Amino acid sequence: MDWQDKVVLVTGGTGSFGKKFIRILLDEYNPAKVIVYSRDELKQHDMQTTGGFNDPRIRYFIGDVRDKERLIRAMYGVNIVVHSAMPMPAGAKPAFRALVTAMWLARADRSFRFSSVSALLAS
Repeated sequence: MDWQDKVVLVTGGTGSFGKKFIRILLDEYNPAKVIVYSRDELKQHDMQTTGGFNDPRIRYFIGDVRDKERLIRAMYGVNIVVHSAMPMPAGAKPAFRALVTAMWLARADRSFRFSSVSALLAS
């Protein structure tokens, strides 16, 4: 898949998978922009200031994956969505609905779902 010159939104971008994915994406695939979508402002700040993610292609966006309106706003102009946020089980269905609705309205070309927590639970 061609990631070059694409706008990529990563939910859960401050988590372990999200940070590793973003590092590889920036270093090897040259996207036009990466949007780090996370509800943790402190982790976003730390990622930018001390984590080595002070790249002009990165935009930090605070939001929760269950907040459809916020997702719609974050996804404006996005080509690819990488969903790596893991909401608590009670919030899983609303988060999925919000994510799918926002991707559809943004006309995102592709989406992928990854979760390090899901991988642990499956084993």
